[in-house]
Amino acid sequence: MGKVEIFVNQEDMALFSCPHCGKIKHVSVKKFKNIKHTLQVKCVCGETFTADLNFRKKYRKLTNLDGFYCRASEVKKEDDMSEMSRNCKIVNLSFGGLGLHPIDGRILQLGDELIIDFCLDDKKQSHMVRKVAVRHVEVNSYIGTEFIDGNQFIYDKILGFYLMV
Repeated sequence: MGKVEIFVNQEDMALFSCPHCGKIKHVSVKKFKNIKHTLQVKCVCGETFTADLNFRKKYRKLTNLDGFYCRASEVKKEDDMSEMSRNCKIVNLSFGGLGLHPIDGRILQLGDELIIDFCLDDKKQSHMVRKVAVRHVEVNSYIGTEFIDGNQFIYDKILGFYLMV
């Protein structure tokens, strides 16, 4: 039995592809939104597999990037954050935001605004400084954030190429 991740579009439709025979079926999964995201699927070929439904609006790429963060209110214009010692791991990245694990023991709360400095692990080692808002806090110290800076358009091309690879 295999396990596959299925991305759901904005119309709550998912494209199921059997990992055994390759048959494809386009199915509405609206009834599972906010209820159940892991399904046992039985294909017409007789094989069963597990499908994890991903209702995210934007694709999220797993990463392992060193970064620096601080509260936006702590930043001064003359600060060069690229020189600050790294105090977080950026574990995923999307057009809309990023997920991180602080390694400095700070307590963050929903709504906190942060400045995050990091470099992508692409060929150019693209440097990014982004303003984010904390949208999700988990017990295991995972912090989910949303980009809130006004210069999203500057990073769209860089992030677009990075997320495709």
